Amino acid sequence: MRPVVLLCLPDLTPHTPLSAAIGAALSRHPDRTAGADPPAPRYSPRPPRTAARPGGQRWSFATGFWPTHPGTDRALLVSARPDEAPGRWACAGGPIAVVDRALAARRAQRAAEVLWRLFDAVTWNTPPARRWELFATRHEADPQVVTLDAARRAFGAQPRIRAMRDFDLRADTLTVFARFTPDRYATALDHLQPGSAAFTARRITRAVAGDRMVCPGGRLLRPVADTPDALAVYRAAADAVLAGLPPSTIVVAVHYH
Repeated sequence: MRPVVLLCLPDLTPHTPLSAAIGAALSRHPDRTAGADPPAPRYSPRPPRTAARPGGQRWSFATGFWPTHPGTDRALLVSARPDEAPGRWACAGGPIAVVDRALAARRAQRAAEVLWRLFDAVTWNTPPARRWELFATRHEADPQVVTLDAARRAFGAQPRIRAMRDFDLRADTLTVFARFTPDRYATALDHLQPGSAAFTARRITRAVAGDRMVCPGGRLLRPVADTPDALAVYRAAADAVLAGLPPSTIVVAVHYH
């Protein structure tokens, strides 16, 4: 999944182009909002980098990120489309008062529980797998003895990883685990193996607070580590910021490449 950055834009006016406001907010943290790369080398090759938008910005709206409250005027919203629920919109942003974060959390919880149960069924009776970082470290310690290809093969040969990959390759299934980008099975393992509660909390946090947030005034909020405790601290801080915003404050969710 591409990182989602929430941008709080309290000073946005009808005379301020939205793209300019987004660009200004992101430019305050050009590297940290995009997120640090996972430890190199990666389990799967990095896809080609997205071409820069006009003006040099590498961002796009996270369309459909927020559901709105019923009856919201579409004219207030950013990159809106009809929601799955009648009378609502799915959008990338708008005034904080019209986005339904509680509904977003409930949907994320349901989807996470379904996916974790699938993971549990697919990997039933397989031993816990070792994380990709262990294999990458061995490669980096002695690349002549443990080549990158050998490290990837060793990681992929673990019974739990094989079970996930074999499920994806079946003709009668959707490709589920391979959608965990950027590192596919490595990321899927890191997110799902700790258990249902941790995975569900991770997904809810992303649904209501994104992966990072640029607060009013430009302060950047982000988890200090990719751990359940750090994510819980980040969510609490993000919830406090969003709860304290004036109702008319525009909050926009973007992918920053």
